[in-house]
Amino acid sequence: MSPHPQKMKRIEQDDHARYLTFSCYRQLPLLENDRIKDAFVEQLQAAREKTEFHLLAWVVMPEHVHVLIWPRLPEYPVSKVSWTIKRSFAQRVIGRWPGALLTPDVFIGFKQDHELAIERPA
Repeated sequence: MSPHPQKMKRIEQDDHARYLTFSCYRQLPLLENDRIKDAFVEQLQAAREKTEFHLLAWVVMPEHVHVLIWPRLPEYPVSKVSWTIKRSFAQRVIGRWPGALLTPDVFIGFKQDHELAIERPA
């Protein structure tokens, strides 16, 4: 088994909502901390404004996050939305609480481990 997971192939289609799950590195319950959780919610809003996706639903759990989005294609594919949410959040949290984390990989290690396309009803 490879130490690095294989990249997920995405098929971008108009008129589809996308269900994404981001998991913390090693399933650590990093999002139990209210300040870190609030920082994620703020970053989710900032990413929504920057990449212009519709946020249909979301939930933050101690070690993972679920979001249901409707991306604006082709300008902002799911890969760019996901990168914008995770990367900016990692930089923000590591910069604000450097002593709280062992390595930058803890938050940059957020991974997209589940994705599901949901079609708009006819």
